[in-house]
Amino acid sequence: MPPIVNEDKCIGCGNCMDVCPGDLMVVDPQTLKAYCREPRDCWDCMSCNKACPVGAIKQKLPYQLGYYPAELTFKQVSKDTVLWTIIDIMGNKREVAFTVRGKPRKLSREEIEEIKKRLEMKKAR
Repeated sequence: MPPIVNEDKCIGCGNCMDVCPGDLMVVDPQTLKAYCREPRDCWDCMSCNKACPVGAIKQKLPYQLGYYPAELTFKQVSKDTVLWTIIDIMGNKREVAFTVRGKPRKLSREEIEEIKKRLEMKKAR
């Protein structure tokens, strides 16, 4: 299933675009929000989910793994630890922490603030 972007959280940083192996994630130049341009071609690799610095992207599990409303979300909780949240088809929630082997590119606070300012200016127009 393709990634689902929470537009309220998305800051338009483009990390998801940089890491998508299928070149499917793009940032809309008008809204500065990310989206998957060809959902049916998504490989469910979750690279975009892991690269998002604000946790704006979640994945619905493909039917082979769990029927709707199952989902899997990712959050980096420390420099070397990630937390996966799994919600099964019954709504049961499970969290699993892992040590990170590779480091996703993280934006500095200044970069995030600059992106947020651009978004606010865009909304004000």
